[in-house]
Amino acid sequence: TIQNNAAVWFSGYTPDLATAATIGGANSNGFPITLNYQTVGGRYVGSRASGSGVAGPMWAEAMRAVVPFLKGTSFSSPGTPPAGQTEPGDAVPNVLNMTTDQALATLRAAGFNPVVGGAVDSYRPAGAIAGQNPDGGAQVPPGSTVTVFPSNGANAAQTQQNNTQQRNNNGRPGRGRPRR
Repeated sequence: TIQNNAAVWFSGYTPDLATAATIGGANSNGFPITLNYQTVGGRYVGSRASGSGVAGPMWAEAMRAVVPFLKGTSFSSPGTPPAGQTEPGDAVPNVLNMTTDQALATLRAAGFNPVVGGAVDSYRPAGAIAGQNPDGGAQVPPGSTVTVFPSNGANAAQTQQNNTQQRNNNGRPGRGRPRR
């Protein structure tokens, strides 16, 4: 729904078909107007146009017309693998701290489709993998896309400075100066 309820949407799906319905208000000059207090399809909308209240009935009517032509596939129960997949999936390798090239090679060798996302702020050195999606260890179907996010090194210098400072405090990280 957009400002002033000038347009509303409703989306839904079956295992065989995904559809969406949208209704937008416009005046005789084609400029957007609110759907509130309008009559749409012979029904008075009232003061609060919504996707489920205005576009939903139109979506339902269209779906009733096409459902007889669909295959009639049933939804799978939660936790049931998709049709044709008997295994829960393969574990995604953890590629954190690897170079981008090492991470891509590791993921390809494991049967995944790796892509490089944008660089992120991290304490890791520039170019080292600072994040991945899905995380290492996640069970996903073979051939799934795994996105890796290399560090831009923005926080690496500060982390190195903090580590040096801790070591200089009598070799006792996190304790500061000894008390007298």
